[in-house]
Amino acid sequence: MNPNCFSQIIGNEEVKKQLSNMVSKRAIGHALLFAGPEGIGKSLFAWALAAKIMVEYDNEKDHVRKIQSGQHPDVHIYRPEGKLGLHSLQSLRQLSEEVYLPPYEASWKIFIIHDADRMLSYSANALLKTFEEPPPRTVIILLSRSQAALLPTILSRCCTLHFQ
Repeated sequence: MNPNCFSQIIGNEEVKKQLSNMVSKRAIGHALLFAGPEGIGKSLFAWALAAKIMVEYDNEKDHVRKIQSGQHPDVHIYRPEGKLGLHSLQSLRQLSEEVYLPPYEASWKIFIIHDADRMLSYSANALLKTFEEPPPRTVIILLSRSQAALLPTILSRCCTLHFQ
């Protein structure tokens, strides 16, 4: 993973430009939705964006190594759980609490929610306050193959990037 750009990821050139511009202009939205088909690279872009933000704002190369190894304490990953493969109300409430804690090492905190379309409405509603009153220097990245499966209240608070 190159901390300075998304050059090691193939495709989605327009998304690369948008994300690079957000970081260079220091105009990163607090909630981003990466929408597109399964296997298109949304997760790779989320990890690359996390690294780019950490390096841009902290100028600390060690962040990249920790992000690549999945060991960075300020990058939080949420995946669906259980037999039904859904995001639980408990885990999204945990996210809503963690988001307001200060970062451990970096000046930013990044939260990546895989398969965001697997949130039940009451689980998604647990995030609304976080989206309405986000703490500074926090980014929540929702990864979803189905934008239509997300609540309109969630969609309205996200900057959506379409992957092809």
